[in-house]
Amino acid sequence: MRSVSGLTLALLGVLLTATATMAQASGTKNDGWKSVKFCSMIFSVPETLKDNKAQGIDSCVASLSDNSVSLSIDYGLYSGVSRYDHYLDYEERDIVIGGRKGSIATYRDSTTAPEKSWVGRLFIVVEPPKDGWPAVATNMFVVVGSKAELSIAERIIRSIKFNKSPR
Repeated sequence: MRSVSGLTLALLGVLLTATATMAQASGTKNDGWKSVKFCSMIFSVPETLKDNKAQGIDSCVASLSDNSVSLSIDYGLYSGVSRYDHYLDYEERDIVIGGRKGSIATYRDSTTAPEKSWVGRLFIVVEPPKDGWPAVATNMFVVVGSKAELSIAERIIRSIKFNKSPR
């Protein structure tokens, strides 16, 4: 019977580590989330969300949903910040994503069905005004059923990577 040398074990360990790292980097690890690309952004969403094929006129819009989460995006020159501080349990804080400053707000919308009444809203200026054009900005709304599920909105928002400008 042959004995396995220390060098062979070390090489096997390196190979297993490299394989696991490559699998994780390539996105093959399935944790129930997928990457999607909409409106010059790439971000992660629960894999159960389906594209509702929304179409905008003067900005890029997107809508994805399943039975428990709804996500909508308005991205372009005419996407302005809206204040929702009259809603229940309203909280707002500053956020930086990809070097761009914005705000994230959470609140409870009592005007909607209870199963989807908690909202996580991101507003971020993607590009400041330039050459007489208004700022390019995005509003993203993630609507869920409970305050605890706002962690879904937080994960989606924090996963955003910006691509090219729509200008």
